[in-house]
Amino acid sequence: MSKSSNHENPSKIKVQTMEGYKLTEVGVIPEDWELVPLVEIAQIATGTTPPTNDRANYGDKFLFAGPSDLGKTKWIVNTEKKLSSKGFALARKFPEKSILFTCIGSTIGKAGMASTELTSNQQINAVFPNENYTSEYLYYQLNLLSKFIKRQAGEQAVPLINKTKFGEFQIPLPPTKAEQTAIATALSDMDALIEGLEKLLVKKRNIKQGAMQRCLNPDFKDFQDDPDFKKSSNQNNQWEVKTLGEICEIKKGQLITNNTRVNGEIPVIAGGKTPAYY
Repeated sequence: MSKSSNHENPSKIKVQTMEGYKLTEVGVIPEDWELVPLVEIAQIATGTTPPTNDRANYGDKFLFAGPSDLGKTKWIVNTEKKLSSKGFALARKFPEKSILFTCIGSTIGKAGMASTELTSNQQINAVFPNENYTSEYLYYQLNLLSKFIKRQAGEQAVPLINKTKFGEFQIPLPPTKAEQTAIATALSDMDALIEGLEKLLVKKRNIKQGAMQRCLNPDFKDFQDDPDFKKSSNQNNQWEVKTLGEICEIKKGQLITNNTRVNGEIPVIAGGKTPAYY
């Protein structure tokens, strides 16, 4: 390798000399991986919307994905809109484990995987890899590349990546399907852990909310029979309603300008990004 000039990016030079890795248009990948256009490893189909003027096309039987249904969790198990048997018969069907990827609008890049056979509107492309590639591995790669793909949409009034352009994006691939599966399994395990922690957090918040309603609610009917409450409560105890002004002092803030500013040690909440002292 020739000696670099002072104008070269030092981080790039370091990447290029890392043994066993190579720099590509999508980032650093192992030397034995290759970049392959998406269209060469998967079939791509765009969703369709059954006529909305026929209400019989819509119901609660089949999932009908839109951008708002993607990006929340890995698996698409529910959608805001659903189709009837009639509407589903008119739609383009996507098999289980299809990867759905938003390609139109401000939400370009949001993705999800079909937990069952479903369909989508025309803002979404569905990707079904051939038998030599793992759906879940491809899902994670598209998630990783989503910001890069979104940038390619440009700054149009309505950002758009058409199906042809979408199929041209290069996907980094390990040399074997077994390696793809191992990577996808490790990432899936991490997803499951994160989802479990998020559910636990929601449960704790709900418990806290219930405790607040129970403790701060002046209507004791829900727990007057609680023995612990009876022991600790005066039977004649009654809640009172008072105005906020009766129980605390309320003061108004003051508009502070550069003309009124005085150096001091008292912090003031101001509109700037850093605290001001007066």
